[in-house]
Amino acid sequence: MAIHPGVLRVMCVLIALLTWSLAIEAAKQKQTRAIVTYATNDVYAMSAVVLGRTLVAVGHGAEDKTELIVLVTAPVSSGARTLLADVGWDVLEVAPIDPQSADAKGSIPQATEDRDLNVEFGKLHAWKLRSKKDNKPFRRVLMIDADAYAKRPLDELFHSRFYRGTVTSRYERRSAKGILFGGLLAFRADPSFPDSVLEFARTHVNTGMALQGVLNDQLREEWVNKPDNERIPMWTHYGASACMLSGNTAASVHADVAQALILDFQGVAKPWRWPEVTFPVCAVLTSYAQVWAAVLLFPLATKHLTIRSMLENVDSLPHTAEGMLSLASQLAQQGMTSQDDPAAAAKERARVRLIAKHVGWGVGAELLRVLEAAEAGAGVRQQEEE
Repeated sequence: MAIHPGVLRVMCVLIALLTWSLAIEAAKQKQTRAIVTYATNDVYAMSAVVLGRTLVAVGHGAEDKTELIVLVTAPVSSGARTLLADVGWDVLEVAPIDPQSADAKGSIPQATEDRDLNVEFGKLHAWKLRSKKDNKPFRRVLMIDADAYAKRPLDELFHSRFYRGTVTSRYERRSAKGILFGGLLAFRADPSFPDSVLEFARTHVNTGMALQGVLNDQLREEWVNKPDNERIPMWTHYGASACMLSGNTAASVHADVAQALILDFQGVAKPWRWPEVTFPVCAVLTSYAQVWAAVLLFPLATKHLTIRSMLENVDSLPHTAEGMLSLASQLAQQGMTSQDDPAAAAKERARVRLIAKHVGWGVGAELLRVLEAAEAGAGVRQQEEE
């Protein structure tokens, strides 16, 4: 039986598309890639929990074979490390890197809970990471600050054009000169790179000795001459401190955040201190800070689709964020007080004890009151059973 020419053409096209699709998938498997973040205390570890949950919710991690790695230093507690692993991170302890240990020039501003420019150099460990797939340095690494979260899939940021040089990022918004921004870095792992950075830091005076300053000084010529299409587009990443820039309005800030793939709470307006630290024009970000808190609070059994839906809806329905935060709080309270599974309730109380103090709007304080009552009740029940 002869096949109609038209049908044959369609079959040929389908076969070609299938072959192309399989080739793309095979290429992806060879392109070992990782998303990495860095936490030096439990505050940033809790924010990394939010980052991890949002990354998994939008499809990264086990679903697309992207390895999720959080680098932690000794101060991060065992409870925080367990929670990081529970949400999908591979937890790797690293030693701090002190750029001044070899008479580096320049000085580092005094550390605060929100930022320690000295320990920022520990991020350099990311260049030494190897993939579990082939035990070779990652071909593509996307390093995101822990105080950020993913709003949408980040596949755009793994495009090959961003990995042609030493390091790339987006421009720093506050600089007319287009300084490389340090809170989002794309690079190929290279175990020799950290030593070159530290050697440069020891022999050159740089702005404030921050890692971002060193990278900008060391890679200035490469960055200045990099084609625009090899820089991460500004629209993909929004740093919350930009809301304070002159000329911004609530509408313009919301428009910028709505299109971003990543929202980064850089600067003083951290979500764990919201709403105590805000600026008038930054109030438009309140719903996003509430989403951050809700993601942190939702019990671990919460479906990824629930979190993804919340991430997608907050842009057009910001008023829903407060309701989702309330729902997350209610579910956490139910988990802590459930008598059906005492072991699960005890585990939820331990989780809430870690995270409640990082949630504002009175929600965290209420959770701690419920926690204390639940633990007292659990103690009474245990005595009665004994």
